[in-house]
Amino acid sequence: MLRELPQLREEASRLAERLARLRLRATLGQPAEETLRAILKEHRLSSSSDGLAQARETLQEALEEDPRRAGRVARLQALRDFLVRVRAIDLEAGAAQELLEMPRRNLVKPPGDAGLHGALPPVLVERQLPFERDRDKRAELE
Repeated sequence: MLRELPQLREEASRLAERLARLRLRATLGQPAEETLRAILKEHRLSSSSDGLAQARETLQEALEEDPRRAGRVARLQALRDFLVRVRAIDLEAGAAQELLEMPRRNLVKPPGDAGLHGALPPVLVERQLPFERDRDKRAELE
């Protein structure tokens, strides 16, 4: 059963806030409080094909009724575009979670003896890079 468009917008707005917090924590190198799957499970309408279909149909109706109402059309296009991205994430939540966690993985191998310090997460290296005085070492880290 489809809900009304205002309810879909409200749920999409709450979902966008949670996804933004998740991305911010990943960018800062902080551990995630929840997984993408858990977030999407709580926002089933926004991540379902029914919600996307409702947004698409409403946009099509708005374009047919009065294409000059650019504000309404632009908001509906933004909603539809967001729901398309969310639907793609929902279809491959595991892969999306891996991409989200990549900045925290130990991927950067600093120059020198690997046995001394091992690999570092990219987010940590990016934070320390401006303070590295040795030009050669900075170049290798980049």
